[in-house]
Amino acid sequence: MSALVQTGAAVAPVVVVLALLALRSPSLLAGSAGLVAALVGAITVFRPDDDEVLASLAQLGPTVLEVALILLGGVLLATALSATGSRDHIAGWLERVGSGDDRVPAILLLVFGLTPFMESVTGFGLGVVITAPLLVRMGLSPVKAVVTGLLGLVLVPWGSLGPGTLVAAELGGQDVAELGYWSALLTLPVLLVSMTTVLVVVSTRPSARHVVLGAAVVVTQWAALVAANAAVGVPPSGILASTAVIALLLGVGRARHGVLPAVTAELGRALIPFAVLLAGILGASAVLALAGAPAGTGWLTSPPSG
Repeated sequence: MSALVQTGAAVAPVVVVLALLALRSPSLLAGSAGLVAALVGAITVFRPDDDEVLASLAQLGPTVLEVALILLGGVLLATALSATGSRDHIAGWLERVGSGDDRVPAILLLVFGLTPFMESVTGFGLGVVITAPLLVRMGLSPVKAVVTGLLGLVLVPWGSLGPGTLVAAELGGQDVAELGYWSALLTLPVLLVSMTTVLVVVSTRPSARHVVLGAAVVVTQWAALVAANAAVGVPPSGILASTAVIALLLGVGRARHGVLPAVTAELGRALIPFAVLLAGILGASAVLALAGAPAGTGWLTSPPSG
């Protein structure tokens, strides 16, 4: 079998999925077709024997199951948030925080606070879906709003609570906690480039005050991300880092305007799913640490268990 044929069979699933999505096919259909293409390529081109199949199942089976459960949890949470209007309550409250004359702090709150927060919890780019319309309402053109929202996807390794990092660690034979820690350390250049671009897109020539505020956001998010990965592991780190930015910018808003919008009962109820999820992950991590849990029980602190 030629290398060209093998390469074609390897990339076929990705091409099939992208082509169907470009034709506006449902994502379930596109994903299913990609899976079929992968199976056909494996059977007809690569032809693994029984021992190779069993070895792959034994090695990757637990990881695939864990990732599937994480993604299922993310989909269910996203569906519940959409059905109950929780996302709208949270986004609307954050928008009211930035109702003053200077829109930059509010834009940074949406881009580096809300976008990575939603990406960490639900994944699938939902942070941009939520923040882009709000950025338009704050005066950005649709193109600038989308570009600025996409620049907020700075915590992708921790998106939807980190299955990408988990898979990378398993395939590379690395410890997932160590990989998450080093990924956090190396995220600083990403944050700097993203922040610089956002400030230029929003205000062309940022003022010294906005540059200082942007630097404070970058330092806060990076420090919180590194500390969270070191202390509690990969799954909750994106949530904690983005929450730290939200707290910083809310504090700035409070200092500037003297008061924040009232926290309504609807907003409180909207935050309950996030609180339960984060408490479950952190609680499971704490219990395992106190109990001196052996290696191989890390799945207990993953989002499905939390």
